[in-house]
Amino acid sequence: MTAFLTETARQPQWSASSERSLPTELTALARPAGYSSRSMAKARILIVEDDASLAEVLEYNLSQEGYDVQVARDGQMGLREIRLRCPDLVVLDLMLPMIEGLEVCRLLRADPATAGLLVLMLTARSEESDELVGFSVGADDYVTKPFSVKVLLQRINALLRRKEQGTGDSD
Repeated sequence: MTAFLTETARQPQWSASSERSLPTELTALARPAGYSSRSMAKARILIVEDDASLAEVLEYNLSQEGYDVQVARDGQMGLREIRLRCPDLVVLDLMLPMIEGLEVCRLLRADPATAGLLVLMLTARSEESDELVGFSVGADDYVTKPFSVKVLLQRINALLRRKEQGTGDSD
């Protein structure tokens, strides 16, 4: 866990004042991934993960990227947080207490208020059939454990960027 934390901690920090010294075309490049170019509001990410140490690593790294991060420890709490906070993206484990991740995703897709919510499934289930089920219930991306934190961050950045550009439809 320490390797994940120290690697990200060395990254330069961004501030709104750092943009003032850049040409307009480079301004967007100076912003961390968690900031929307339209409103400069932080993208909200909900992590639904019952493994406390993994949730902590994810929360730390996503926060360092500039995201507004919340954590829920089970599927029921995850659904409650989604309704309360309206996140931009959910990182969803499949094997959760209370309500499993696949059912959470099904419920999100069935509700018009959350049908368009980005869902990245993060799970130890790595069989092709598991991935196919994940995509069939509505996952926008599927990442298996173990995973690279850097690659996961880039996948999240890409999902949010495509959504912001209006090209977030999954294939």
